[in-house]
Amino acid sequence: MRNRLSCIVLSAVFGGFGTAGSAFELATGLDILNQPESKIEALHRFYVGKELGAGWHLGQSIYSSAAGDAGGAFFWGFEAMKDVSLGRNVTLRFSGFIGGGGGAAEVEGDGLMWRTNVAFAFPVTAKNELELGLSWVSIDGVDVDDPALSVGLHRALAAEGQAPVLRSVALRATGGAASDSSRNRSGGAQADLGLVGAELAFAHSPQMDVIFAADGAADGAEGYMQILSGARYYWGLGAVNLYGEAALGLGGGGDVDTGSGWFGQAGVGLAVPLSSGLDVQFSLGQQIADGAFDGTYGQIRLARVFARDTRAPQAQRWQFSAGLSLQVENDGLRKASSFGSGNIVMQESSLDMFLTDQLYLTGNAQTTMSGDVSGYAIGMLGVGYELPLTSDWTVSLEGHVGAAGGGAVETNGGPIGSLRAEIDYRVTDRAKLSLGIGKLQALKGDGGMAPTFAQLGLKIPFMTH
Repeated sequence: MRNRLSCIVLSAVFGGFGTAGSAFELATGLDILNQPESKIEALHRFYVGKELGAGWHLGQSIYSSAAGDAGGAFFWGFEAMKDVSLGRNVTLRFSGFIGGGGGAAEVEGDGLMWRTNVAFAFPVTAKNELELGLSWVSIDGVDVDDPALSVGLHRALAAEGQAPVLRSVALRATGGAASDSSRNRSGGAQADLGLVGAELAFAHSPQMDVIFAADGAADGAEGYMQILSGARYYWGLGAVNLYGEAALGLGGGGDVDTGSGWFGQAGVGLAVPLSSGLDVQFSLGQQIADGAFDGTYGQIRLARVFARDTRAPQAQRWQFSAGLSLQVENDGLRKASSFGSGNIVMQESSLDMFLTDQLYLTGNAQTTMSGDVSGYAIGMLGVGYELPLTSDWTVSLEGHVGAAGGGAVETNGGPIGSLRAEIDYRVTDRAKLSLGIGKLQALKGDGGMAPTFAQLGLKIPFMTH
């Protein structure tokens, strides 16, 4: 029943993304739980979606523990909203979310999360609204089935083709050296972290970018992940650019003690152009978390730059995918300490950046919705090749590497690889139905996770300028 409802939500949400001219939008806020009985005392919400017309909004959200002592509990899924105008300056907004996740050793079982909300939205500027409302939040596997006070901001970006300029997309690798005083949640010395991830940078001005990034542990803390946003300011030094950066984020898992989940970063770096559209960037800085983890970080990014001059950004072809996948349990998929069994249902999203008409880079992220592996999450980067068969049918082949962890799934330390094949059918000019099969494999050690999987989803092609 849950999986059937998830498919209905998926079709409703991403079928609507084919509507031309609709506005992209962001929302952020807090749900403060009433009399919480778990370590999750509040949830931060980050929503990305589209206004579809007639008061409907559809997209995806990620909820993160933001108060208490469950840093690293993340829940990601699909969200729909409906607006009812109460006058010129007041809107009544109804919303519903379904997704999955877990983490911070706080959630057991499936980790399926439901949220309903009703809020009043008041305009504060031409594109920004203040939201005040009430939510009901329910999470399987932890004692959260409570009302919550909600407060947030909702921002309309622009109609398609007029969105903020995407300056660059980067692959990033981060080394985090824990301070001598850092301790993990078990009380031992915190190991150094090795993270891999991806980043989007939007031009706020010719010298300043607003950044959004996500990273997962490839070494040192299996199951750790983080999301963050911030700013980067550049100073030209001839052929290279010096920059300063600062970011605020939420992270945890893998026994890393981030307390409620909040952390901050600040650093300096150097951007070195390799070509007109490619930079290598180096950063060095300091990170401080709410819990007992702090230290220095070093980072290297390989950035595809679309707009060195924000007045003349380049056109770029993209494809967004979302759907559900079924992982068939193999011997050794679960750790010996796990009491779960059976197949695993994941919800997943991908973003493809085309380098040619057929070759593309791809990023894939997944969280669990069923299978007694709450907290199990996957993040991968890879390369794909799209081969048209007819005007309506296309075959795609993809290879990924990345990190996975959580949910007592045996990843042998985190690094994984994946191969998949997909066949797509063009439903409209702006949406394709996709069916895929593939294989996941832990890359370290013997045994461990090696499930085959089947995937069903929708692909939404779009352009940026």
